[in-house]
Amino acid sequence: MNPLLLEIPTKIDTKRLYLRIPMAGDGETVNAAIRASINEFKLWLPLFQSMPEITKTEIKVRMEVLAK
Repeated sequence: MNPLLLEIPTKIDTKRLYLRIPMAGDGETVNAAIRASINEFKLWLPLFQSMPEITKTEIKVRMEVLAK
């Protein structure tokens, strides 16, 4: 089956968990999550060797939203 034909949910909502794709305006929240895990990220992700500014995180989130 062609992967483009797969129906992939944009959110998952359970009693204990709510996951959704990032949306415009989520930059501050995403940045806080990065800040909470930056030491672990540094070990595995070259992109996160330093803490990004909130504005740069918001720009990255919006670029991903527009790419969809």
